[in-house]
Amino acid sequence: MSVLYKNNLTNTIQKRAQYPIQKNKRSAPKKICAICENLREPQKSAAIPTKKICEKNKRSAHKKDLRNSRKSAGTPKRAQRPHQKNPRYPKYLRENHRINLIFTPMNTKRIAIFASGSGSNAIKLIEHFDKVPEINAVLLLTNNENAGVLEKTEDLIDHAVINNDGANDGSFLTELMHEERIDYIVLAGYLRKIPNELIKAFPRQIINIHPSLLPKYGGKGMYGMKVHQAVLANKETESGITIHLVNEIYDEGEILAQHKVNLSSKDSAETIQKKVLEIEHKNFSKEVENYIRKQG
Repeated sequence: MSVLYKNNLTNTIQKRAQYPIQKNKRSAPKKICAICENLREPQKSAAIPTKKICEKNKRSAHKKDLRNSRKSAGTPKRAQRPHQKNPRYPKYLRENHRINLIFTPMNTKRIAIFASGSGSNAIKLIEHFDKVPEINAVLLLTNNENAGVLEKTEDLIDHAVINNDGANDGSFLTELMHEERIDYIVLAGYLRKIPNELIKAFPRQIINIHPSLLPKYGGKGMYGMKVHQAVLANKETESGITIHLVNEIYDEGEILAQHKVNLSSKDSAETIQKKVLEIEHKNFSKEVENYIRKQG
């Protein structure tokens, strides 16, 4: 079954550079309220100040003590509000995760990353844009609930896990991107064809990376190790990556950048893959940033 997973808003905001919140900072000693002391034994410490009754209009200390005392007394927590189903697309998304919004400045561009596998490029993108205040990677979408990228990025970005029916439904994806206020979509090893409706909604805003020098070794079915095996079989002396916009035809969108790597007769498909992956990690994030900045 598919999942829409969103991390807690507070934890998400802590990861964003524009909302710096220091972690592991010692909190100020709690005040002991004379009203609450019958509910909890006061801590015997020199750091605890003299007990005071909470002021009428400053009840935070009293409320904290009251909550802590109830926890220590074993008072059951209030039942959480049940999560609402998506009324239009319940079959694509798991129901038991609420959606949290990530608040970003008005001039900040928001990126959704689509991935299907281990997600090494997705991680590089997230790490890169965490250092770029004007561009935020805010959502990771995958069609594979067992994708390794989910575990690797659990604490880095919000997740949306959908099934293949959802991945083929352009109206669903378009609505999801608009709800999340996405400006650009970056494909990082995403193995599903992008629906035409989503391409029309984001005509020059979907960016893909391909592990060959297009137009060579592109098209339907050419991905991952299949590309490198074809390069090896044809005894190519160079390979590389192509970063391009996405249109309705596989790997035929406008080319934004290409980066080459030299090959030798001793290379295997595995060593070619390693060389190409190295230049992917080095250049993909920078080229995406350059393109977005040019668009303004």
